[in-house]
Amino acid sequence: MTGARIGENCALTISDIDEINKTLNINKTFIKDEGRTWRVKPTTKTGESGEQVIGLDDLTFSKMQEWLKLRRQVA
Repeated sequence: MTGARIGENCALTISDIDEINKTLNINKTFIKDEGRTWRVKPTTKTGESGEQVIGLDDLTFSKMQEWLKLRRQVA
C-alpha cells in the first residue's frame, strides 16, 4: 500500500513510524553487498533523492499499529 520497495520495508524500524501524523519515513534499504552479506544501507536504492515520508491510509495504519503492539510486547 505504501509503494515502498521490499528492501525499504525490511529496513524499517519503529522510529520510522510517526503514529501522530500517520506517516512512514523511508530513508534506508536492506541489501546484499558484494560479500553476500545482508546489511542496511543508510540511503534508499536511488540514494538520498529517493528518501521520502509517506502518508498511510487508514487500513495500512491500522495494520501498522497491530504490528507495533506486537513488536513492543516482544521488545
